[in-house]
Amino acid sequence: MLKTRWSSLMPVFLLALLLVGLGGWLYFWRKAEMMFANGGIRERSATLRKIYLYLVIFVAALGVV
Repeated sequence: MLKTRWSSLMPVFLLALLLVGLGGWLYFWRKAEMMFANGGIRERSATLRKIYLYLVIFVAALGVV
């Protein structure tokens, strides 16, 4: 029987999480973009969307540093 260690499976596990998470995020992001394009002023001034976008930018900037 082949014994595997968790550390050898970690890259595969992380890649699977990335692919599933990215697919789900892209689906909802595109949906939100369509709402933004068709929503006019009300959608552009949505506070929750601004908070989310600034949070994503902040976390991405931390990841670079």
